[in-house]
Amino acid sequence: MCPRRLRESTRYRACVVPSFAYSTVAKSYSPAWQIGQGQVNLPVYYSWEFGTGEEGDFESLVRRLGPAPQTATKNLGTVIVDVNKPWDGNTPLSGAPQPAPFPVPGALAQLDLDGPQGAELPVTVMEDFVKRITAQCNAAAALDKNADDDPVAVAPPIYGGRHVVVDTIDPNGGQPPWLHDLSVGVATRVAAGLGAEYIRVNQESLMAHAWEQVGAIREANRRRALGQVAAGVADALHVKHIANLLLGEAVSLAAPAASRVRPWGSAGPPLATTIKVSVMPTAAASTAFARLARPDGPLARAASTRANAVITQAISGSLPVPAARFALVAPDAQVAPAVAVADAATHAVTAQRSITAAGDLLRLQAMSDVARVNGLADVAQRISAPLSGMGVNAVALRTGDVTLLRAAVIPQLNAVTAGVANAKRCWHRP
Repeated sequence: MCPRRLRESTRYRACVVPSFAYSTVAKSYSPAWQIGQGQVNLPVYYSWEFGTGEEGDFESLVRRLGPAPQTATKNLGTVIVDVNKPWDGNTPLSGAPQPAPFPVPGALAQLDLDGPQGAELPVTVMEDFVKRITAQCNAAAALDKNADDDPVAVAPPIYGGRHVVVDTIDPNGGQPPWLHDLSVGVATRVAAGLGAEYIRVNQESLMAHAWEQVGAIREANRRRALGQVAAGVADALHVKHIANLLLGEAVSLAAPAASRVRPWGSAGPPLATTIKVSVMPTAAASTAFARLARPDGPLARAASTRANAVITQAISGSLPVPAARFALVAPDAQVAPAVAVADAATHAVTAQRSITAAGDLLRLQAMSDVARVNGLADVAQRISAPLSGMGVNAVALRTGDVTLLRAAVIPQLNAVTAGVANAKRCWHRP
């Protein structure tokens, strides 16, 4: 790299000199020389001589670049082939001039809009070529393979025929369009022939690379087979252990996943929501009840009762369920007895009201969800409309978490109670 422009055919001496000089007075460094300073005395660490030749460096070559004349690029990226007589010893194509140049485009594209400068050939030339190449490609398939003389025919290949299991070209176009275009076009046959030749020359290397991919393919097939086996085993287990369960047994089995199991498919509400709107007590579908009523559990040993019988009766409404009892809040010893009893009664009433309001909210929301699944959108809207705007925890309302729902209800118990009453009136309204 030289910042100085050198003259052609000139001798030069290059010297390595210091860039900075130390001043003993100022106790600092400064440039040892400046451009345009004139004569200066410097120590020379190393030097050599060289000479320049005639103009011809990289810069001069770049400056010589310019657009090529159109006559030099008229066939850029294109090979001109003579299709006058494609086969030796055969007659020329119908209407073909002598010669009959046909442009075969390559990977490079023309910059001009006129395209390759090939002569315009009559339509009959390509029609005759398509007719002849189709007959030659179909010649091998037309031979009688069972003849005694066992004829052997070498015909032009039908490129792509093996991939679609085709051994003839349909002149009426009753095949994939790409197959016909690839096998009867001059340019496409040239490109396909070059590709086939590359495969023949490099078949060993290509096969080696193919075998390198077989390991991953086999592993993918192995995992797919394991998935199919797992799906088959799951189906067999479902048929054997799940499909033949009675209603009560199925509800008890699904109790741990009641919030995720959807009886009506992915669009319907979960099983827990469906149970809330039924006459069956929610506790009958809980995990604790399923553990209690298991075949070898305490309930079965004590009363010879199975979960199916209990849940079936609960669904039909014939199993009475005692009302829940709520304990009073213990009074504070520091508060007067009368005030403590009044506070305890207030807490008890608030707890009872919040539990009742939370239960009503869950039932109304569940009824709205079930109505919407069954196509009763107007009924669902009539139920859910008064519930909006209460500030109730939507997550707790959807999942049925009574603890979270009560915590959201208590601060605005009066508004929630009024909203529930309004929703009930809308439900009973004809």
